[in-house]
Amino acid sequence: MRFILLALLILSCKPKLDYQAQKQAFFNEANARGCLVHTVDVYFAHLDGTTAGYCVPKFGILLSIDRWQEMGELQKNELVFHEYAHCVFGAEHQDLGLMSPTMHSEEELELMWPKYEELLFKDCLTV
Repeated sequence: MRFILLALLILSCKPKLDYQAQKQAFFNEANARGCLVHTVDVYFAHLDGTTAGYCVPKFGILLSIDRWQEMGELQKNELVFHEYAHCVFGAEHQDLGLMSPTMHSEEELELMWPKYEELLFKDCLTV
């Protein structure tokens, strides 16, 4: 009986890894702009180094378990939107700007988020 209680305690302490709010925000913004988007499967995994996530064409998006747990809410938004832009829009990395592989701080994102969304969806295919 003690083993079962201990096992339940350990399982209940497992951090919640949920990207649904960020996914819904991406689709809400895409739909509001009339963008054609398709769903992409998202998985959490232990990724090497400082990689926060990446798109694997024809498979889905991989998000770093470790990095996700360290991120603020806007950083999670940025990561999911960024990876969806790769998988859905075919966007590629840029040295600077919107598709830079460097993540922004929560403070930076608070200031730039509306512009980030505008730029991300501006060239999408529309209905």
